[in-house]
Amino acid sequence: EKGVHEFVEQGIVVGKLCHTFPSDGDAVINQTGIEAAISDADVVVTGEGRLDAQTVMGKVPVGIAQIAKKYGLPVIAFCGCVGNGAVICNQHGIDAIFPILRAITSAEDAMNPDIAKKNLADTAEQVFHLYHINRKEALD
Repeated sequence: EKGVHEFVEQGIVVGKLCHTFPSDGDAVINQTGIEAAISDADVVVTGEGRLDAQTVMGKVPVGIAQIAKKYGLPVIAFCGCVGNGAVICNQHGIDAIFPILRAITSAEDAMNPDIAKKNLADTAEQVFHLYHINRKEALD
């Protein structure tokens, strides 16, 4: 198992790669070959800056979720904020959505890479505590 901070470092690299493409989820998925990694996972994590109703319109998080569902995997999405209609993402393979902002903040601070990285790591740590509790209960 990887620590949360190592996970965040790898996620940031994938996130930066995703920004090199337009919001075409298929292009990102095809260019990265991410399906091989997903097929070997226990849980899949995805996300974007703002999850909302438009996320289901060909964006990366839903494309990744659809691949994960081919393998029967749970999908967790992290985002900077949750916009209108984000609940529709649950109908397209994303099992749970977690915004990473931990306090009221300016847009500038929210998008500061160092602050965003810490917010993501702190939120992911708590989410995975819960994930491990639920997984342990399921195995007992």
